[in-house]
Order: sequence, then C-alpha cells, then structure tokens
Amino acid sequence: MIVHFYHTEFFRCKIIDKHMRILAPKHLACKFLTLNAEKTPFFVTKLQIKMLPTVIVFTDGVVNDQLTGLDDLGGKDDFRTEVFEHWLSKTGCIKISKAGARKALQNSSDEDEDSDDD
Repeated sequence: MIVHFYHTEFFRCKIIDKHMRILAPKHLACKFLTLNAEKTPFFVTKLQIKMLPTVIVFTDGVVNDQLTGLDDLGGKDDFRTEVFEHWLSKTGCIKISKAGARKALQNSSDEDEDSDDD
C-alpha cells in the first residue's frame, strides 16, 4: 500500500497526487491512498511526519519506505511519472519492467546533465 499524506493547499502535494492518479490504474496489485494530514493527526504523529508531501510505502502493514519531499525524485517539481514509478518499484510495492527502469534512469540522468547549465 502506498499512502500519500498531503495538504490541500500545498502545490507539491498536488504534483504527487497527479502522478499517483496516473500510476494507480497501471498497478492494480498495489493500493494507492491519499490522506489529508490535517484530518489525520493520529497517523501524522505516529508516523512522525514532519514535512509534506510524504509518501509512505507499507508492506504487510509495516512501514517499508518513506519519501519525504521531492529530493529523491530529482528535487524538481517537473519530474516525470516514470521517475516516481521507478522509486516505488525499488521499494518493492510495484513491479516495472527492466526496460521501464532503464528508461526512467536514462531520462533522469539526461535531465541532470541539462541542469549543469545553472
């Protein structure tokens, strides 16, 4: 299960929501869930969520991995869905093809090279 803790007014939370809506129909074996952090203070406290967006991956009811912010996805707001999909596949909650993983990695490294112009 993938749980996204969000705030309705946070732009980056809307970005994660967009990508989750794309991925959920592709990976029916995994449950995708969003929880409003303001309305679930018990879970926010219990899981020690300090920053939004936060995506927590559960396996058999136990926290398997956690994504806090967008740093692990390239640190930019315009990351591609394949990059998020690859991160989720590394946690084991979804499965992607080797070709899909290579594509996500290849394109993200191309974007990193482009960012050297800064």
